[in-house]
Amino acid sequence: MARNNTILTFRAFLSFFDHLKKTRVPMWLNPEATLAEIEPLVANRLLCFRRRFWFSDIDLEQADSKLLYFQYQEIKEHLRIIGSLIKSCSIGLADAAKLVVLLSKIDSRDFKSSEEGLLDAARSLFPAFNADSLLQLINAKSRAGEYRLPDDERELQIKFITMTRSLSPFGETYFHAKDRNNNEVLLAVSKLCIAWYTDGILEEKFSIDRIRRWMATPEKHLFQMEIDRGYSELCVKEWITSESAEIQSLLDGYVQLTLRHKRMNSKNDTWSGDERMI
Repeated sequence: MARNNTILTFRAFLSFFDHLKKTRVPMWLNPEATLAEIEPLVANRLLCFRRRFWFSDIDLEQADSKLLYFQYQEIKEHLRIIGSLIKSCSIGLADAAKLVVLLSKIDSRDFKSSEEGLLDAARSLFPAFNADSLLQLINAKSRAGEYRLPDDERELQIKFITMTRSLSPFGETYFHAKDRNNNEVLLAVSKLCIAWYTDGILEEKFSIDRIRRWMATPEKHLFQMEIDRGYSELCVKEWITSESAEIQSLLDGYVQLTLRHKRMNSKNDTWSGDERMI
């Protein structure tokens, strides 16, 4: 997990992003080294995070154009991951349709793009969804005049980012696993909760403060968790996964930040964005 002095700043990342067309194989960012120590080894490679621990919640209205563009690209890629794993019943067809329209207009800068363009945007953003169903809903809402979008690209990007941030699965990191009955599941860990999906459909979701104990046993590929369901009811869940250590590490960090947030709130202190990265 990256520390404060190892966080790759947006400015530094953008300098590498500018070299994207002439980069070699991406290089994973080493969280144990500072950027100054990594830089001589980079040689125009694109640096990548293995996992994103925390998404920025900067004020989009105040962000400059480069920072906003980077935010848009990052959020779009994250949404594509969500859209490839989670089905519409766990997100909402109406939300997905509007995001497709926004993406299509940002990319084409013309809302009157062909149906083929909208279908391409739908398939790109939400591979697990039925693209034809999305298109039918888009056409119906368009005829009803519900999609009145600005022409300014910056405003469109802000709408796209803001809407994506409001989605329930936003910020989740996904891990493939199997439950006790050997069924394939998708574990999802975020700063707010832990959830699991079966065949892309949400099964259960619990807030971080409901997790009482958790433990990874990497040699057995096992991850266990005790959950408080309320009314003094505790249940133990366990999954088989090759990434049990990674799940524990991510959950450890989120729980520490949740406790820290509560302590700081009790002292009536503000919790700045910089302090959220560890």
